Amino acid sequence: PEPKQKLHERDFVHGLKSGTTFPLVEFMTMKQYPSAERVAVFYGQCAALAKLFLKLGAADKALHFLEESEADGAAVALRDVYGIKRPEALDTMWRREVTGPGDSKVAATISPLMPLSAPLAVLAP
Repeated sequence: PEPKQKLHERDFVHGLKSGTTFPLVEFMTMKQYPSAERVAVFYGQCAALAKLFLKLGAADKALHFLEESEADGAAVALRDVYGIKRPEALDTMWRREVTGPGDSKVAATISPLMPLSAPLAVLAP
């Protein structure tokens, strides 16, 4: 529901500003839930990443990504399913998805790459 999504978005933005978000590679390979004090930001990150994956392609593409991640690892799945050759590009994209380009406090903590609307091939090294 929309109100729940807004809470997750708030928690994610708060985590970005406070520096309590998880590095993308760690986040995508977690095998268990984080400590209680980081659960809210964890769910915020989950929601932001899911939203981004749905923007990048249909739900079945996201499911294919999850399956390939389990089999071959997240970096390989990003490359094969979405054409994203550097996990850092995805990290910047999903942070911008929630914060937008106008949040200077958060923008200062992430490296500026391309906006989400940029062709994915441009993001490759």
